[in-house]
Amino acid sequence: MSASSSAGNPPRRPGWGAARASVELANRGARGSAEGRHWLSGQTASTLLEPSTLRKLEQLRLVGRRRVASFARGERRSLHRGTSTEFLDYRPYTPGDDVARVDWTVYGRLDSLVVRLFEDEQRASVHLLLDNSRSMDWGQPNKLTLATQLAGALGYVALRGFDQLRCAAFSDVVNARFGPTAAPHAAPELFRFLAGLKAVGATDFNAALRRYAAQHQQPGLVLIVSDLLSREGFEAGLSALLARGYEVVLLHILAPEEVRPAIGGDLRLVDRETGAGVDITLNQRAVNLYRERYRAWTARVEAFAARQGVVYERFESSLPLERLLLGSLRRRGVLA
Repeated sequence: MSASSSAGNPPRRPGWGAARASVELANRGARGSAEGRHWLSGQTASTLLEPSTLRKLEQLRLVGRRRVASFARGERRSLHRGTSTEFLDYRPYTPGDDVARVDWTVYGRLDSLVVRLFEDEQRASVHLLLDNSRSMDWGQPNKLTLATQLAGALGYVALRGFDQLRCAAFSDVVNARFGPTAAPHAAPELFRFLAGLKAVGATDFNAALRRYAAQHQQPGLVLIVSDLLSREGFEAGLSALLARGYEVVLLHILAPEEVRPAIGGDLRLVDRETGAGVDITLNQRAVNLYRERYRAWTARVEAFAARQGVVYERFESSLPLERLLLGSLRRRGVLA
């Protein structure tokens, strides 16, 4: 169902909107059912994300600590307000929106609070980078499965906010791209793109991100989902993005087995990316040594992020998606 206004609508009574606002803003915004039909109909519902998850995402926005101005124009709550009267679309009301932008005619018809969007308001640029190297296709639960769902959720939130979205998958190079687009109706296409990704290649985190930073001259908020299992490290790639003016959010996914390996006796480890194998005895001494190196590695990532102003969140692939989105990422200020 699409909400629209008409020249034949009756005039609003003086004071009606303000009276409605005092009641509705106390309830923190619009109802989900009618809005959900406007943004993503049941016929295009994603197999990547549950309908209940999509409805919860409709209440969220990406909120970087600083916003990089884009040459594109669109909807973004900021100090830059558009003066054009050319109507673009509707989106659900969220706390903090200007009450004057609420379309009370739509509210009267659908019992849903929506705000009007116009062509020349500022639009943010969002870059979503997903590691689809072969090391990601591992773990119980599988890392790539959760990473793909997370990317879909973040992309959906960006498109609903009319952000200019670019999505890319990378291993040693960027191997697949989606966008740029700021159209909310492109969400099903985004989901199909992500669902079709396969694990390919070995990770060269630095090379892939350096190349991406060099190719895209329009910086913005970049959200990176990766296990960071790259022999060459990660610092140079992140530094390249930071040097270009990107605001970086690093979402570090690991399998439970990578965090807490179990004692397993004699076995052969095979590198997912190179196919190289090594015979080891996974006794208590080996596990203790692994844990020491794991702590040193994650401390190195945390220290780099703290020094460079990178938002860093590490989580396991066993974490439910909604807890990650509505809990961890809201606490870190990535979503609100």
